[in-house]
Amino acid sequence: VVRLVEAGSTEEWRAILETNVLGTLVACRAALRHMLPRGTGNIVNMTSVSAKEAWPYMAAYAGSKAAVYAITQALRREVSERGVRVMTISVHNIGTEFGLGFDPAVLPHAGRRWEELGLLNRQAAILQPDDVARAIVFMVSQPDPMSVHELEVRSRAN
Repeated sequence: VVRLVEAGSTEEWRAILETNVLGTLVACRAALRHMLPRGTGNIVNMTSVSAKEAWPYMAAYAGSKAAVYAITQALRREVSERGVRVMTISVHNIGTEFGLGFDPAVLPHAGRRWEELGLLNRQAAILQPDDVARAIVFMVSQPDPMSVHELEVRSRAN
């Protein structure tokens, strides 16, 4: 959802928070039920560069991704001594269906603002989901006890 907070919808915010924050917690809990008894496992939570850059027009989304980042840090501290690695991958401008639902009346204004703030370079290559998958493989393939706690994946020009 791309819109200013002043025009925001509680229902849209609730959906974003339930998907990104509650969904992450539920998925982590489900994974831990299998990993902790075995004393091993990898959890990679997906977040966005907007978690730290806080893009205008995307306050709820950015906030939800910042929450995922904080949840991941806390969870890492809860379970790392029990053999589970918990990592975060932050992505930017990946060619997925993410932007398809953006309001076409608002998107041009948001895009201009993102460019003005240096958050988006429209000439930068759009990365593909396979690029993110390779980064995740890199993260989880590191030998124990090494952990790539955080990784940011974006085009060189962004």
